[in-house]
Amino acid sequence: MNQPIQNVVQTITANCQDCYRCVRACPVKAIKIADGQAHIEDELCIHCGTCVKNCPQQAKITVSELDTVRKMLADGGPVAVSVAPAFAALFGGWHSSRLPAALRLLGFTHVSETAEGALQVSEKTLQKKQHASICTACPAVVYLIEKYHPEYLDSLIPVTSPMVLHGRMLKKRYGQDCRVVFIGPCAAKKQEAKRPENRDAIDAVLTFGELLQWLEEENIKLANCSESGFESYGDLSSARLFPIQGGMLKTCGISGDNTQTDILHISGAEQVKEMLTLPPEQWDYQIIEALFCIDGCINGPCYPADTGDSVLARKNRVIDYAKKAPVHPDPLDYEDVNSSGSFSDAEAVYLA
Repeated sequence: MNQPIQNVVQTITANCQDCYRCVRACPVKAIKIADGQAHIEDELCIHCGTCVKNCPQQAKITVSELDTVRKMLADGGPVAVSVAPAFAALFGGWHSSRLPAALRLLGFTHVSETAEGALQVSEKTLQKKQHASICTACPAVVYLIEKYHPEYLDSLIPVTSPMVLHGRMLKKRYGQDCRVVFIGPCAAKKQEAKRPENRDAIDAVLTFGELLQWLEEENIKLANCSESGFESYGDLSSARLFPIQGGMLKTCGISGDNTQTDILHISGAEQVKEMLTLPPEQWDYQIIEALFCIDGCINGPCYPADTGDSVLARKNRVIDYAKKAPVHPDPLDYEDVNSSGSFSDAEAVYLA
């Protein structure tokens, strides 16, 4: 990353009430008060979106690409959507079978699940893991290590994320002229998509909140949509569990119940930061699944805050949806699709 990339987490200064909530919540202390406003120090930010979730005045936001996506659809040509597996937490039960039709009504040519990419990432992770390997599906964890703990770069498994790999899979399936839009609950995914090495895969990223806003503006109600399926292939019964803690390891066929000393799955900023206090050479772990959000992506910063449901209820909906996964053999082979992940200390912050 040679040129600075705009931070996708921004401040609406007119909304900031100088309450210090975001300052206290930021896990890397990347927010400073100046002139009565809470400003994000971009060079310190890991784009986790914790401030977005904690700001009571909605002064912290992620940059919306909704207008960009609308223009893509208006310009014509194929546009595919990759929907993060956490969608089942928000659109549970009968809603999950109506969402594909709703997305097609919005104008998407192809509607697919990011779980396809998650399945491929799991296979590549098993091939490339070594001793004391950290899974790299969570971009906030990757940014934390790149900026604050570059001594752990060699521990990152050199595999890209499900979002990026799925974008490349969709472009192979539907043609390189097909634009790919990712929809999920993560702020850091917006930043990840803008990394130069990933721009061939993802053309825009929307949050679940932006999706709900769009459906409301178009007066598309799931209750009025027909039941239909995603254009997804493979056995996704385990890959659909990626957004919950331990889901990636399960997809890898690795059983981890937190009593084993060679396998670790953790979630939440505090646990991730605690993990990084112990040098890798002192780890007994063979593989670590680390998710920056507590309980995983189902508790992401861009998951709508006004649903009134518990994280446990979201988890149960994801598990229930995973059990219903059909198996559709994929006619394509993706061995030639770039699955490599590259990580750098170019933006490392060395604090005294």
